[in-house]
Amino acid sequence: MVFDHKSSDLFKEYNDFLSSSFTKDYWTNGAYTNERINWKDAKRAKSLDSFNSTGIYIWGCDERPIYIGKAEGQSLAKRFSRYIWQKKSQLNIATLYSEYLSSSGKRKTKYEIAVDYDISLSRAKGAKQFGEAGADKVWFIHIPLEVSVINQLEDRLIAIGDKWNLMHELPELINTIKVEKTRKRKLKSTVIFSHGKESGPNGRKINMMRTVAENLGYKTISIDYSNIDDVTSRVSLLEETIDFQRKNDIVLVGSSMGGYVSTVVSNSTNITGLFLLAPALFMKDYPIQNYKPLASKVEIVHGWSDDIIPFENSVRFAKSNNYSLHLLDDDHRLGGSLPKIAKLFKAFLRS
Repeated sequence: MVFDHKSSDLFKEYNDFLSSSFTKDYWTNGAYTNERINWKDAKRAKSLDSFNSTGIYIWGCDERPIYIGKAEGQSLAKRFSRYIWQKKSQLNIATLYSEYLSSSGKRKTKYEIAVDYDISLSRAKGAKQFGEAGADKVWFIHIPLEVSVINQLEDRLIAIGDKWNLMHELPELINTIKVEKTRKRKLKSTVIFSHGKESGPNGRKINMMRTVAENLGYKTISIDYSNIDDVTSRVSLLEETIDFQRKNDIVLVGSSMGGYVSTVVSNSTNITGLFLLAPALFMKDYPIQNYKPLASKVEIVHGWSDDIIPFENSVRFAKSNNYSLHLLDDDHRLGGSLPKIAKLFKAFLRS
């Protein structure tokens, strides 16, 4: 995955992703601006050639991304008019709102801001976010891009910022609500859960994750393997279940033996994502020991104190394939880590 929480620097996360894209034909001039510019210094940016092309822009404050936008039919400089150069631009209003907050200590709703400053509701929404973040600290990055790749790269940048805010308990991107509403309308992805050897389809972890997935607009299925002891038969049942869902994108979630089952199925089945909890990989009693999932993204969660499946097995799996691995201070059941798992799973589905 492009993003993981190895770094505490938001800018480094974006910079690493952007610099890794240099070999692709993204850039209008073979480079991009890797400088965060305070919005009050925007006149300096306006004179740059890169600012007079199409592209993507990122707004933020300190180490928090706030909004990611694009300029397709017009240049970045023209697009920024509503943010900066107009008298009632979002950031001019945000500055007034910040001053009001400092003096009164009272927050306004976006509706009150729209009425008080005589601006549109959409502009008031941005002014509220910028003002409450601290208008004087707001920065932007501009990325000149070919029009043909703007949408592709915008989605990826939103995913990085969205996951960053979730993992660091920061407010959501302004983009996020729109993205989630669209996802809920489409309902094109199915999350299939596979429980462990001695658990069931309605355990605490699965019920919690089903709620997370359904709130994001995913269809969910939790298979009942409780009357099937043979692991190969469980693999066959999961394969049959996937065959009935082939019109949808598939995300597999597996816990313990269910993690083994999900991983083995993904060895021969193209899926969108694979999310594993203390997966029973490299266990001597299981017939398959080689794992190469055909998944667009893979993430693993394991407890340091797992006395049933060694966490080293997950380290081995993650290291061999360069997957994201989260080692938590918990045992095999991960019962004390449900809030953390919920955050990780939500971020995984969003990305």
